[in-house]
Amino acid sequence: MKYLFILFFLFGAGCAQNNGPSIPSGASMILDADTLSGTSSPTGTCNFTTFSDSSGNGNNGTINCASGGGFAGTKTSSDPNRIVFNGISTFISTSLNAQSGVMPNSTWVAWIKPSAATFSHIFSLDNHGGAFNRALVIDNTTSDYGVFNRFNNTWITTPVDLGSWQFVAVTFSSTDLTFHKNGTTSLFGNAPAYVDTAQTFTIGRSAGGSFDYFNGAIAWMAVYPRVLNPSEINSACRALLPRFAGATCN
Repeated sequence: MKYLFILFFLFGAGCAQNNGPSIPSGASMILDADTLSGTSSPTGTCNFTTFSDSSGNGNNGTINCASGGGFAGTKTSSDPNRIVFNGISTFISTSLNAQSGVMPNSTWVAWIKPSAATFSHIFSLDNHGGAFNRALVIDNTTSDYGVFNRFNNTWITTPVDLGSWQFVAVTFSSTDLTFHKNGTTSLFGNAPAYVDTAQTFTIGRSAGGSFDYFNGAIAWMAVYPRVLNPSEINSACRALLPRFAGATCN
């Protein structure tokens, strides 16, 4: 009986270790600043430009920071590794086709730290030519998050916390659109109707060109070709929470 108890204790302890928060599987792209290293360069030119995709799918990003911005951090909770976006010229381009015709269901998740409430695209497929497509933006008039739909904007009455690390997620499906902040769902809406364009997934500005640059930092982000459920989103938030001093997951 004693040996059976020991085996049960060891087996139970091993199972408990697997029940903690984790990053959901199946991402099409993961860009994680903890995979980067080098000299901080937020005010100079890029020390490197390739941001390798950690998902294994080869959807690497190209960091465009010749005029400022770029990698920073010492991999501590008070100074996490991140890409700094200067709000003027910094952005990350990718070859990932996340248009609705190719990826009808998708989820975008990220740990971000906005520095200014200027109108900006955090993540974008928008062509800036009238055919508004999927984009997560900051609305300068309300300092809230917003999500584009095809011909007008679906604005989210969830405030942007300037100067603080926060976890955001937006899901797109054929029927619904949801937004999440720090692991909590804050909006449900009808699915917008999109028209596919030639733009690929862009980080830190409009995908359609040199417009609406994001001012802040992004430490980790991922794109999934499916809708993550609320428990998966909360788990993703909690999995990386220790990296960011003062951050919370609800």
